[in-house]
Amino acid sequence: MTQNNDTASELTYRFLEAHPEDAARVLENLDATVVAEYLGGAPVKAAGEVLRRLTGAFASKVLENMQPDHAALALSQIPLDASAGLIRRLQEQTRKAVLNAFAKEDNEPLRSLLRYSKDSAGALMDPLVLALPHDLTVVASLEQIRNSPKHTTSYLYVVDREQKLIGVLNVRELMLADPAALLSSIMRPNMRSLSAHAPRAAILNHPAWKRFHTMPVVDNGGVFLGAVRYETLRNLEENSGTQAISDGAGAALGELYWVGLTGLVEGLAASITKRNLDL
Repeated sequence: MTQNNDTASELTYRFLEAHPEDAARVLENLDATVVAEYLGGAPVKAAGEVLRRLTGAFASKVLENMQPDHAALALSQIPLDASAGLIRRLQEQTRKAVLNAFAKEDNEPLRSLLRYSKDSAGALMDPLVLALPHDLTVVASLEQIRNSPKHTTSYLYVVDREQKLIGVLNVRELMLADPAALLSSIMRPNMRSLSAHAPRAAILNHPAWKRFHTMPVVDNGGVFLGAVRYETLRNLEENSGTQAISDGAGAALGELYWVGLTGLVEGLAASITKRNLDL
């Protein structure tokens, strides 16, 4: 029996990894406590991708019932703004426990996002986007980019030594520049930016989106805080209503595959529920 359950678990975990949106729709029909235990045993990357696709209200119920360390591991696998959006919904005690369980490198960036009101630029930004000082050479800048590829966008933001945003250039311009040149000599000054407190409507209607697909975010003093990516706003729009069922799900999975794996997930959930009742 244990071997059969292990095989079923492995199949459903593969389902989560390959089709997190479809899995989210199945899991939303189950009890949140059961889903919490199920995702707590799933591969953390798959669990995170499913959590971000659950409706906000249901995701918060699931997270409230997960062990804080399991919740933090799963949430650390998805973008920081998505993690912050889910953590923001948690009750204060749970929120503190989950935040404390995050690794040190993610803890402070997450807390910085949570300082701002929901849907503001400060809450939606990626606080880890790379910004470099104006007195750095091109060759040193390229080395920084090589060391931090996941935090680099197609734009390189330039700051002074007080961390105030003073310019921008794209990575192509950087690669074509004299290796010994300073960023201050090749950047474009007077970069358009978003206030960290800018509300959603102001962000969406900002005219600079016609030219840029990433916008820097600054505080009231002009200090660079991070950047909002255009796809973040698009995702926010798309997910603001009820999530539509994907028309391609049947074609992608095959009807029998879908029904079979749905049954496996529900069967495992029932098994978890029965085990909990027997304890």
